Amino acid sequence: MACRTRAYCMHMSLISILLLASTLVPAGSVSTPTYRIELTHVDANGGFTREELLQRAEDRAELKAAMLSNTDAKYTTSAEYSTYEYLMELEIGESRQRFKAVADTGSEMVWTKKLENCRCDASHTFTRWSCSHPDVISEANPKQVPCGCEASTAAGSCCSKDGPCMFKKSYGSGSASGFMATENLALPGKDPIRARLGCAIDRGNKMLLPPSADGVVGLNSGKDSLVRQLDVKKFAYCLSKRPLDGKTAPRSWLLFGDELKLSAADSMSSSVATTPLVHASDAKQNRVGNLKYHVQLDGISIGTDEMHESVPKESFKLKSDKDGNKGVMFVDSGASITYLEKSVFERLLKLLNMEKFKLVADGNENDNNNNNKKKYCYRLAHGVSEGPQLVLHFHEAKMHLPWANYMVESELGSGLFCLKIGEHKEHSVLGNFQQQNMHMLFDLAHNKLQFALHKDCSNL
Repeated sequence: MACRTRAYCMHMSLISILLLASTLVPAGSVSTPTYRIELTHVDANGGFTREELLQRAEDRAELKAAMLSNTDAKYTTSAEYSTYEYLMELEIGESRQRFKAVADTGSEMVWTKKLENCRCDASHTFTRWSCSHPDVISEANPKQVPCGCEASTAAGSCCSKDGPCMFKKSYGSGSASGFMATENLALPGKDPIRARLGCAIDRGNKMLLPPSADGVVGLNSGKDSLVRQLDVKKFAYCLSKRPLDGKTAPRSWLLFGDELKLSAADSMSSSVATTPLVHASDAKQNRVGNLKYHVQLDGISIGTDEMHESVPKESFKLKSDKDGNKGVMFVDSGASITYLEKSVFERLLKLLNMEKFKLVADGNENDNNNNNKKKYCYRLAHGVSEGPQLVLHFHEAKMHLPWANYMVESELGSGLFCLKIGEHKEHSVLGNFQQQNMHMLFDLAHNKLQFALHKDCSNL
């Protein structure tokens, strides 16, 4: 058809171009929605004193250290609670019943102990797995999960002909076992997804979960983690500084989405740091903890001096697959504090005792519950208001930790500050005390971690 006017022709041509362009957008370029959920610390609103908060954190740290050692050693605490630190809220089932679960970057599975949400007669959207379910084999456990009907009676009467698919997950401080199912799962205010989850019939240790938690949400890179089940390429969190004076803690946030990014404008520094996520290998070159988030640790330094203490490869039990002469650090939101392997920890103490930092070592304070456990404490020299920063040197990135992110004023007061980093014989772990006010973004599509010290995590 001939154009009526030149303007009409140009108008129709533009419409044709736009229509053609819309048909050429690849299906994979459509991003997933952004999910945003508040994280609550397990000690929030508990009415604890400063001394109680510090003691509870110490107890959780000791439990975590025992878990990492994978030994039969027992640690007695003043109260029964787990190593987990942060809770998130989800909705489950047709009626969208809310339940709280711990957020754990170190594990894969999503499971709940609330069996009223795991019954065939409770929700039309609930489906229990049989042993022949195609997803019985997982990346974390390639062997088929044992099946049987014996343990299923506590959760209803919909046992399939070939038996329910049972699971058992060990967490160091305990284990959970039950049966696998598919059910609607949603973050508050969002549409539900069809999720693979576990219904826990038995928990082998009361300290596996905090009293206020009904389950675990795994956030590692495994196919059954919430990150993978939401089908997002990135997730991030920002943990606000926790007050020790009884005041209400600022909000902390966990986010999922393809379009997440860090902004230097919101950070305390002029740029965002980026380091690759690496795999860890043992002395026999076998990969360890494939689904966990590891970064390569090149060295440490104190203050503004860019020269860092390199760490010999002999210092690490686990090595980076990127550079076999370097060690790895496991990024763990569930660990109370950071742990450094023995020789790395000794280098940190050496740096702290250097005269130029004007610290006065005072190692006379012992743990009230364990007199054999020495605390490393320091006094600032007269006229010095804050100690030097600690810098963790990762591959192509530096994490600058302010004094308050690795030291805490002792309950004895008088300007005595104690190190909130522990020594471990086997592992180096980046704990959440050191991650406070640190915006952490995990880019799983490009296998990298980005981070920046944030001005205010509560306003993320």
